[in-house]
Amino acid sequence: MDDKAKQALINQLSKTSVSNHPLMIKYRGMTLATVLPVEDHQKFQAEREEKLKDLKTELNSILSLIRSHTRHQSLAEVEARLAALRDNIEQEMG
Repeated sequence: MDDKAKQALINQLSKTSVSNHPLMIKYRGMTLATVLPVEDHQKFQAEREEKLKDLKTELNSILSLIRSHTRHQSLAEVEARLAALRDNIEQEMG
C-alpha cells in the first residue's frame, strides 16, 4: 500500500472515531474490513456472550438429563440406544 493510500485510510479511521457510523475499508474494489463504532461493537459482543451463555445452559441441561437416565449404562450402551433411536426415527420419516 502506497503512502497516499495509507494516509487516506488514516483519514477515514479518524473520521470514524468521532462518528456513529461504520466504515467499510476497501482496497482495489474489495472490502478488507469494517470498522464499527465502539458502542456497536460492545452491543455485538454482549449479544454474542448472551447467546453463548444460553447455549451452554441448554447443553448443560441436556447433559444432566442424559446422565440422570443413563447412570447404570456404559457410554457404548448409550450410543447404541441413540443410534437405534435415530434409525427408528429415520424409518418412520421415510
